Amino acid sequence: YRIGRPRLTKVGNTYELLVTAGNRSGAYQPFVFNSVDLINWEKGDLYNFTSRIISGFDDLHQCYLSRFFYSGTNYVVYNGNFMGKLGFGIAREC
Repeated sequence: YRIGRPRLTKVGNTYELLVTAGNRSGAYQPFVFNSVDLINWEKGDLYNFTSRIISGFDDLHQCYLSRFFYSGTNYVVYNGNFMGKLGFGIAREC
């Protein structure tokens, strides 16, 4: 399979679907889609969470993302390379 587990979260008046997709070389990268009605979806931008890739930890895989909010800040927890073999990362929106 090439699609990681999707995670649906309500963010304000919008629904956010975080997914990961793999390519034939084995890399997995995250994507986000947004909807107000759960029928029509638009691709969003995860750049604030994925712009600082850590070589050797998440340069090949960023998968199984889950967003949460704490003290007014957005965070995403995710597995690093090899589906989390080395652990998980926590990224703060910048």
